[in-house]
Amino acid sequence: MKLRVFITLTASILLLRCTNPSSAGGSGTETINTFVALAGGVPASGAAVKVVDSDGWFDSIYSSAAPVLESTTVAENGMLSFDISPSRVFNLQIDNGKAGRFLYRINPRQIDKDTLFLDSVFTFEATVDSALAKDVVFRLSGTTYKAKFRSPDKIEVTGIPQGTYTLVASGGAAGKYPVILKGLDISADVPDTQLQLVFNNTLVDDFQTGIGPSTAGNLNPDIYWYTYSDGGAHGWNPALKMWVEISDTFQSVGSSWINADSSIETRNEKAALFRAFLDHSIDPPWAGAGINMKSPDGKGIDLSSMESFSFRARGRGTVTVRLETAAYDRIASGHSQFSSIIYLTDTWQVYTIPVTSLNLILPLDSQYQFVPWEEASKEVTKVEFEFSGSDNPADSVELYIDDIYINGVRSEAFR
Repeated sequence: MKLRVFITLTASILLLRCTNPSSAGGSGTETINTFVALAGGVPASGAAVKVVDSDGWFDSIYSSAAPVLESTTVAENGMLSFDISPSRVFNLQIDNGKAGRFLYRINPRQIDKDTLFLDSVFTFEATVDSALAKDVVFRLSGTTYKAKFRSPDKIEVTGIPQGTYTLVASGGAAGKYPVILKGLDISADVPDTQLQLVFNNTLVDDFQTGIGPSTAGNLNPDIYWYTYSDGGAHGWNPALKMWVEISDTFQSVGSSWINADSSIETRNEKAALFRAFLDHSIDPPWAGAGINMKSPDGKGIDLSSMESFSFRARGRGTVTVRLETAAYDRIASGHSQFSSIIYLTDTWQVYTIPVTSLNLILPLDSQYQFVPWEEASKEVTKVEFEFSGSDNPADSVELYIDDIYINGVRSEAFR
C-alpha cells in the first residue's frame, strides 16, 4: 500500500460576503442590529429571541445550566438588537408562534444590518420505550427546544424552524451527558417515529443532517467527513459549511476519484453513497472516505472504552475500515494502523467490528515501533473506509453506508 501522510484541511475559497461595521456595544462587544420579518415582510414584533452558546451547549446541558447567552424580543418596528463579542460563534433561535428561524454557528457580521425572514415551524413526534424514557429529557442540539410527553411512550417537539438538528437525551437512564439518538432534517412535520433508545453507544452519523457534517458534528463540529484518492482530496469545512478542496501532502500520482452523495432509502431515511473510480494504471490505486475525529481542544477522541465499531452497509467492492491514531502519527508518516476488511454485498448488512478483531498494520516508516491498542486508542484521529486497488480489480466500486456507531463509548468522549 502506498505511503501517505496526514491530510490537513485548507479552504480553497474565501468568504465573499461583506458587511457594514457594527456600532460599539459594551466592553469588548458590538451591538448587532437586524430586521426580523414574517414571510410577507411584516415586522415580527414580539418574537422571542435566544442567542445560544454554540460551543458550550453540550457542557451546559451536562451541568444543568442554561445554554443561552442572551434572551430578548424583537421590537415593535421589527428591529432585533443585542450586544455580543465580534469573534463569538453562536446559534440564533427566533420563535414567533407559527413562525420561526434557527441559524447554526454564525458570527455577528453574518446577520448585522440584514433582514431575517421567519418561516413555517414543524412538529416532531416519536414513540419511545416508556421504561427507558422515564425521567429522560429529550432535546434538539444547539437550541432550547425540549420534547413534551403526550403519554409515557409518546413524545413531541413543537414549533421547530426548518433546519438540521441532532436529537439527544439526558437524565434518567441516559445519564448526565447528552446521548446522541438521531439526526433530524426538519422541513415538514415528522410523523410518529419509532425511536430506539441506546444509551451506552454513540451514534456518529445516520446522515439525516447531510453528507459532510456528521450527526455527532452538531455537538462537536470537528467531527466531519472528507474524501481522498490518489487523484486528490476534498473535505467538509465546518466554518464555510460546504465541501472544499483539501491538501494531501503525498503527491497525487493517479487519476482515481471518489464522490460523496446522499441516497434516499426506505421511509425517506437517508444514507451516504460513496462512488469511486480506481485508476489501475498505478499500482495500487486508492480512494476512500473518512471521518475527522477531533475534540474541541484539537486532540483525537479517546476510544479506549470502545467495544466495537458498527455500521450498516451495502455496495460493490472490498473496503478496509481503518482507525488512525495520534500515537502512530507521531512516529511515522504512514496511515495504515488498526484495521479490518469487509466484503460488500448488494443487500444491507450490519457490520460489527470488535476491538479484538482489529489488525495492526504498521506504517511503512514506523521502524517497527509498537504501540498497543490500549494505549493508542486514547487518541483516535480518523476513521476511514478505503477502496484499494490491491483488493479491488474492478475500476468502479461503491459504498452505501448508514447508522455508524461506536459501541461502549458515550458521547462525552467527543468533548
